[in-house]
Amino acid sequence: MLVNRTDSQKTVFLEFQRLNEQKRKKKAIHLLFEQIKEDPELKEANLFSDSDKLNERMNDDFVIKYFIEPFSHYDFYTTKVDGLGAAYEVLGKLSGKDVRVGQFFTPESVVRFMVKLAELEPSDKVLDPACGTARFLTYSMENMTSKVSGSNIEERKNRIRTTQLLGTDDDLNVARLAKMNMYIHGDGKTNIQDKDGLLLSEFDEEIDVILTNPPLGELTYMKDTYDETFRLKRMEVIPHRNVTEENLQEYQKRLNDAQRKLDNAIRMGRKTTSYERRVRENMDLIAECRVLIARGEPKLETTGNQMKGEPCSSTPRNTTSGR
Repeated sequence: MLVNRTDSQKTVFLEFQRLNEQKRKKKAIHLLFEQIKEDPELKEANLFSDSDKLNERMNDDFVIKYFIEPFSHYDFYTTKVDGLGAAYEVLGKLSGKDVRVGQFFTPESVVRFMVKLAELEPSDKVLDPACGTARFLTYSMENMTSKVSGSNIEERKNRIRTTQLLGTDDDLNVARLAKMNMYIHGDGKTNIQDKDGLLLSEFDEEIDVILTNPPLGELTYMKDTYDETFRLKRMEVIPHRNVTEENLQEYQKRLNDAQRKLDNAIRMGRKTTSYERRVRENMDLIAECRVLIARGEPKLETTGNQMKGEPCSSTPRNTTSGR
């Protein structure tokens, strides 16, 4: 009803105008939104939930003035410009949101360059774990489908659109923008999740290429959703201390001190029982630490609470960065 057809905008505008003429309370936009939510394709893509509603202050006059009239002059479906992504970026920057939550957006020319640099194959499975408005995924889709040749072309293109492009964003509203952007670009099945992109271990053996622009603002990694296994093994870049190594050094100091006192007690003819006990205890503790280190099982502990970063990009296979 709404997308994947060049006359979709006119269809929506005409339906809105028809409803608007019937409604005296200027709430046609609310009725139209309820109809849109019932579209079978949108339901299959999980773009909206039953609880999604427009703000009650939204009325038809506002929609006509700021949306219908300005956008009626343009056809966003046929343009090469990512209108949805561009609009969101402008609004995000005006609100300062990109500063507060570490969101920033890569220019379209850079996105295209990075996708080209990744040298995607039609068989690749691509993930953007911080997808924003899904620009990397839409351009990856375009790049991959353009390379399909041989037999079963349409079937293979459809497979790319429906199963080989995955994205996550932990901002629910941004994830919805990404879903709609992917849907408008014809992905056929929006594989965008409202999820923390750092918690994607289920994709470890599936993904061929990661194209992303990580939100490197002030990020805390001490949230309840991040356990020590995650912080210390999955995210090795997070600062940590080796408690076992530190203990080994401390026990060695204690052993040296106890041994020195034991030797002195022997020379002076004093009792040595307590010193002998300390020597044995520290030798046992040292042995335990060395066993853990030899097994590759030292105790590690996360240090600090936050890490800060700046926008960066790198382009090795499987980890191309950008947004």
